[in-house]
Amino acid sequence: MRYRVLRHRNVSQNDCATYTCELRRLGTKKAERLCANEQTPRDSNLFFPVAHKADMTNRIVFFSLIMLASSASSASAESRFVVDRAHTTASFSVSHLTLTTVAGSVAIKEITLDGIGPDRLPTSIAADFDLKTIDTREADRDNDLRSDHWFDTAKYPDMIFKSSKITGDAKAMTIAGDLTYHGVTKPVTLAGTYVGSIVDGKGRTHVGYNATTTFDRTQWGLGTGFPSAIVGNDITVKIDVEAVQTP
Repeated sequence: MRYRVLRHRNVSQNDCATYTCELRRLGTKKAERLCANEQTPRDSNLFFPVAHKADMTNRIVFFSLIMLASSASSASAESRFVVDRAHTTASFSVSHLTLTTVAGSVAIKEITLDGIGPDRLPTSIAADFDLKTIDTREADRDNDLRSDHWFDTAKYPDMIFKSSKITGDAKAMTIAGDLTYHGVTKPVTLAGTYVGSIVDGKGRTHVGYNATTTFDRTQWGLGTGFPSAIVGNDITVKIDVEAVQTP
């Protein structure tokens, strides 16, 4: 297709140079073209195609369809959500002397859920927990858990989870990934559930999820001097997450 280059609005058509150009970018207010063979005059500001009316109509319809498809795609694009720490908890429990269960909690540094679309099934999850904040409501026990007898939080302050695969659906998802703490990384699997979502007064979308898993502490070299008859090997973790969609 050939295009006439208008140097100024009030010049005559005879003053216009004609170039063969290729489409560079289509904007909503004007179409900018790049000359294929010659440099565009500095003072030229718009290219007008020399084309038949039917051809132009077809092109307008074609680009309109592209813009509509792009808008629909953007509306349904997958999103990232970040944790609302004030309304999210991470708790754990372990047996003591095979008679009872001791429960505690840790603070959450960060949790991100990526790829959440209309089906509410994330494509990836990452979480970072602050082990220095271990709280079992017993100061002496908490200090012992932070010591090198157990978590050694002076050397290993974080527990980090990164998903590798999420399957199922939002109401019953299986979250496989790697759990790193105490200097060791091992695979774990969590069972997760989508709880629901709301839009707050500021127009932000909030989502709720929970997940649970049980793993053998000895696989991470944790508390190896304490047999399971004193402290159970299996630690159960439960996470209740409220997250907010990022802009």
